[in-house]
Amino acid sequence: MASGPSSAAAPTRCGWSLSGDEDYISYHDSEWGEPVYCDRAMFEHLLLETFQAGLSWALILRRREAFRAAFHGFDAWRVSEMTEADVARLAADRAIVRHEGKIRAAIGNARAVVRMREDEGLGLAEYFWRWVGFVQAQGTAREQSEMRSESEVSRSIARDLKRRGCKFVGATTMYAHMQATGVVNDHVVGCERYAEVGKRVWGREEWARVGVDVGVLGDGRAFAERMEEAARAEKKEKKEKKKTKKTKENEEKKETKETKETKEKKGRVKGEGKWNGVRRSGEMGKARGGEPQTKRRRSKRLAGEEA
Repeated sequence: MASGPSSAAAPTRCGWSLSGDEDYISYHDSEWGEPVYCDRAMFEHLLLETFQAGLSWALILRRREAFRAAFHGFDAWRVSEMTEADVARLAADRAIVRHEGKIRAAIGNARAVVRMREDEGLGLAEYFWRWVGFVQAQGTAREQSEMRSESEVSRSIARDLKRRGCKFVGATTMYAHMQATGVVNDHVVGCERYAEVGKRVWGREEWARVGVDVGVLGDGRAFAERMEEAARAEKKEKKEKKKTKKTKENEEKKETKETKETKEKKGRVKGEGKWNGVRRSGEMGKARGGEPQTKRRRSKRLAGEEA
């Protein structure tokens, strides 16, 4: 029996998976939209989405194991320690996507993830789930054409990750990440997976077991406001630093200008002193002998020549 769509029965999968690519079908049936709670798995999707930007997801899936080998099994800590030598090596690796900008972005994003954990005690999985209040957002599309490509939440996430120094994390890429990791259930309503993935969403007790207090379930506004406040504080700090730097530069310019003017003034005074000295010397000679010293010497020389 053919594995593709059949006129005998309505399709039970999302339209995008029925492309005839077995990898796509397998990915749809076993992984896409399945809630992710592991930080490493969440980082894996983030890294792969980074490389997928502008390319087909099928290509990334085919090279997934090569990416796993190249980026230390998607261990964010190890990826964050990669060096320029690693960038050069991976840029020549035909098994992955040889895009130096994306390779650098993957490493930079890993460093942002590590800072998030170290500075805020916030794991990547918790980070994404907090945006939706730990409750899976539900899509309502009945056909592929009705499925949206971004949301207000994905736009907020994109802004916040960019603030943290991440790259290739636009609103569309972040929405694709939310779909893939089950933060939003975007299987079409008629897909058999639509109901399945919703059954495995964590509740308050599951999060409590990993030490996370979810607060009010379904309310991601508090976290969004917290991130927005952090962004405002950071913007204010940058503005103050810029202002302080500008003030310092102006003071240095003023000091340099004053120093230069002082030196020029001293030079003028010194020059005037020499001229005055010569003038005074002539005047003093004239007072002693009735005529300036220079004129007296000239008269004596002429008298000697005549003799």
